[in-house]
Amino acid sequence: MTLRHLLPALLAPALLSLPALGQQPGLTAETWTNLNPGKSLLILREDGISAGAPDINQTVTDASVTGLPANSGTRLRGTLTPPADDTYTFWVNGADNVALWISEDGTRFTKQLIASHLGTTASGEWDKFTTQKSEPIALNGNTTYHIEAHVMSESANGHLAIAWQGRDANLALAVNGATASQSSTQWGLTADRAIDGVTSAPWNQNTRTTDQPNSWLQVDLPAVGEISEIVLFNNSGSQDRLSNFRLSVLDDLGAEVAGDDFFTTSGNVGDSFAWTLPSTVNGKSVKIQLLGNNLVSCALNSLKKTTH
Repeated sequence: MTLRHLLPALLAPALLSLPALGQQPGLTAETWTNLNPGKSLLILREDGISAGAPDINQTVTDASVTGLPANSGTRLRGTLTPPADDTYTFWVNGADNVALWISEDGTRFTKQLIASHLGTTASGEWDKFTTQKSEPIALNGNTTYHIEAHVMSESANGHLAIAWQGRDANLALAVNGATASQSSTQWGLTADRAIDGVTSAPWNQNTRTTDQPNSWLQVDLPAVGEISEIVLFNNSGSQDRLSNFRLSVLDDLGAEVAGDDFFTTSGNVGDSFAWTLPSTVNGKSVKIQLLGNNLVSCALNSLKKTTH
């Protein structure tokens, strides 16, 4: 079974950092120190980038850098690879002035400015300035794009961070930051197979618990988000086993905020099954738990944001 829709809204806490969604190994952070005082990015470009090699060079895996010294400028750059064709929105924040570019391809030569702000934002503050958010940008899945951000830090402890979100971002995938667990594991068919993106697979390529009362599978999202619909995809064999179960949305403390029982007297999910919640809820996890004696063999694949 694959969990297909859990629609997290596009809220600042739900933004995904680049590696979680883009799959690139990391971005390069280059810092030039002891620059002329000021917040202007021209100082970085003229006295730093154009003048010589950076004083500090490091690779970051979360599309952010912190602890930048006073009167320094930093360039954060690398590539990203969207997992699917979609329309993506980008955010940037930093201290002090920042700018963000993306290219039409994997090189820096076609980069275009998409977001910026003058002044300081706190770490994780994605909505202080309207200009720090890009317009929606159509990107092709499995295509490499160059991305680059600059920050000029006038004061100590400067920082710079990038985040992005697809219009239909599927958060129930390991590549997008989801994790999975199950009540038990049989024959090495672990819970992570539930979030590998495969929506139709034989039983021996899916998750599998042992046959015991109230077996369960749970997928935890990278952040709390609004959830309005869940779609399950069954495995391609023994589909009758996915019946008589409870489907729950849990908050970040593990308490159920929405739930219902399905196929308790007859029937089963078949190839797929959609549950539209009575109302949108804020959830961190989705749990499938059998209400009787059986095993769980399934996949949970897709959590999409609510469209506003």
